[in-house]
Amino acid sequence: MDTDTLIKQQSVDSSTACAAALENASPGSLIRIAPGIYREPIEINCSGTAEQPIRIEAEEGGTVVFNGAVPVEDWVFESDGIWVTDFVVTAEQNWVEGYKHLGLPIQVWVGEARLEIVELFDELVANSFCYQDGKLRIKLPAGRDPREEVIEVAREATMVTINGSHIEFSGCYITRCAATVQVGGLCLNGAHCVIEDCEFSEAAGGIGAHLDGNDATIRGNRFHHNGQMGFGMVAANCLFEGNQIDHNDLRNFCSNPKNDMHVWECGGGKVAYARNCVFRNNRFTDNLRGPALWFDIDNYRNRIDGNYFSNNGHSSIMIEISRDNVICNNIICDTLESNYSSSGILIQLSCKTRIYHNLFLRSEGYGVHLRWHHRTRDIHPYEPEDPDAFEKTHGFRQEDWMAPDGQYPTSDNDIRNNIFIDCRRGAIRVDPVSEFMEGNQSDYNFFWNQHNLHPMDGGHQLGEWQAMTGLDANSYCEKMVHFGPLLENATMEGVRYDPEGPIPCYKVPRIEEVCVDINGKAFSEMTQTGPFSD
Repeated sequence: MDTDTLIKQQSVDSSTACAAALENASPGSLIRIAPGIYREPIEINCSGTAEQPIRIEAEEGGTVVFNGAVPVEDWVFESDGIWVTDFVVTAEQNWVEGYKHLGLPIQVWVGEARLEIVELFDELVANSFCYQDGKLRIKLPAGRDPREEVIEVAREATMVTINGSHIEFSGCYITRCAATVQVGGLCLNGAHCVIEDCEFSEAAGGIGAHLDGNDATIRGNRFHHNGQMGFGMVAANCLFEGNQIDHNDLRNFCSNPKNDMHVWECGGGKVAYARNCVFRNNRFTDNLRGPALWFDIDNYRNRIDGNYFSNNGHSSIMIEISRDNVICNNIICDTLESNYSSSGILIQLSCKTRIYHNLFLRSEGYGVHLRWHHRTRDIHPYEPEDPDAFEKTHGFRQEDWMAPDGQYPTSDNDIRNNIFIDCRRGAIRVDPVSEFMEGNQSDYNFFWNQHNLHPMDGGHQLGEWQAMTGLDANSYCEKMVHFGPLLENATMEGVRYDPEGPIPCYKVPRIEEVCVDINGKAFSEMTQTGPFSD
């Protein structure tokens, strides 16, 4: 092996050595991190090239953990099982009205157990903590002494920051960061990067990773058990593939007693200002509050394809203030009851969403809800305010889809070739606001409900729905196809029906482009036949 190769391939076993290796890295460098716990943040400012990216990866044979917490041992007993220590919070806090303590960039763990945060000293109960005026107080169950426990407290907000381009970061765990609202344990700013086979967990009041780099590939990671959400994304031309997002919003951001509808800070993952991104073959499970996958504000031409959603609250997929997105080939199961929607897919103040070839199974609310409410255009930091600059960036003008006063509509959305099973409030709801709900279409869908004969919104039969709305003229409804659930064990590999059922061999297909129906007919040809024809 020549000297140049030796320089480009390095193994490091400390934060200092890692920083030095990154300082000297050049295109083609490979940095392997030895197994261990690293408590000092790293910042990646070097850049590779498309032909020679810089790769930082965990060595095989152990676990590389970037841990943002520090051990704390100096506890003093106060009274009633409460212990106190001095602790300085160095991470900056983002303030959210009504959620002051939930967004605090501090968290306490006793061993593997995460303590519950409370706002005030007199609210402490067993297995909880509060932070006020530089004092950290905890309360453990009776008889337990924190000086005899392994206690860690989150101190570092972000453990890995990637500013360079053409970086590959692989195989590491990032956990226990003192992240506040919308701040991640990993922050990706550089373009053309790959984040793969990593795990992001236990962010204090924030998110596992914040992904702001364009042209990125986010593959094979797990985002779980974070205080706010699994991830946040502001990017273009990205691939988000094969990831697991589960058990997020441990801080319960929708618990504000002053406004129980204010759930914008919780869920599985939130995407804003995204263009031409693909989300495929991911699993979103057990995100009990807030949307599992939320596209909020100025998301254009994105594709949500072949994902699996189960046991999520509010909605499994939410598209808000966005246009020209495709949602296809997804399996959406067991959307839970919560506040105003509880829908498999919620389309809100958005246009030209194409919802094709999805399975909706056992939603406590609606399968699809096209919702409207009053809200006019916002100007955001990532959005060009000048109309000509906006058109140059996005390919259309804002006034092409907004009302003259800037009101966002919910219009020209298309729901087609989907299967709806046991949606308790109804398979589809279209809010009755004619002025701002024009051009929405729904057809060639299949409805089945084992609970009653009325599968549509408002308890209507399909025929009544067709007469009232003019929608679903070629859709099909079946009652009591056979005893028991129509299908069981929905998986990512595909959904198949009982051959004795109404649609022999019907399945949710894996297709590259959403341009044909289940029988291979182009949508432009779908005038007389639907997916349920021979």
